Amino acid sequence: MNTDMNADMNADMNTLAHRARMSVFTNEILWRLQDDRLFWRDLASGESGAVSLDDVSEAQIMLEPAWRGAAQRICRLRTRAGAVLSIAAVHRAGLLAREDRADSWRPFTRLLLERVRAANPAARLRHGLSAIGFGLALNALMVLLIGFVYAVQAYGEALFTPRVMAGLALIAFGAPNLYVWLRENRPGRPWDAAL
Repeated sequence: MNTDMNADMNADMNTLAHRARMSVFTNEILWRLQDDRLFWRDLASGESGAVSLDDVSEAQIMLEPAWRGAAQRICRLRTRAGAVLSIAAVHRAGLLAREDRADSWRPFTRLLLERVRAANPAARLRHGLSAIGFGLALNALMVLLIGFVYAVQAYGEALFTPRVMAGLALIAFGAPNLYVWLRENRPGRPWDAAL
């Protein structure tokens, strides 16, 4: 865990903390888990809030689209009221700067999900996409691959114009990344396998 993460937050054995910035368009959020409540505070604006863990109806662990590695995981919580809270393992320090904060995210998320399960046994904990989302993404991958094969067969040598080659390069780059994302987010895997 990061030592500069407000050591006083972890003074109590029932408290665990993690902080990260989801994107360059958001502020850094400090997440604190204490007993049966999840607290958050925007470190730039000072805004804060809390949710009771028995109010969480669904928790989902996912790999971020187009990025590889366990450090890129996100935990999304949905409350009964429909609010969605997203806790990232990667801190966006700038436009192209990322910090891996998986060392604090993993234990924080594991304990969070265990406490959600204890507080609300009816809460749905899952890893990856829903079956419908997975099917749609799989179809998108198939369309990319079929489009690539069709373009090569249909256009032959006319295919080698700079504009068409750029489009094919995007397909060739996108398809493997989409495959990795699909493999990591396939439905039916136990949520704790992702941590």
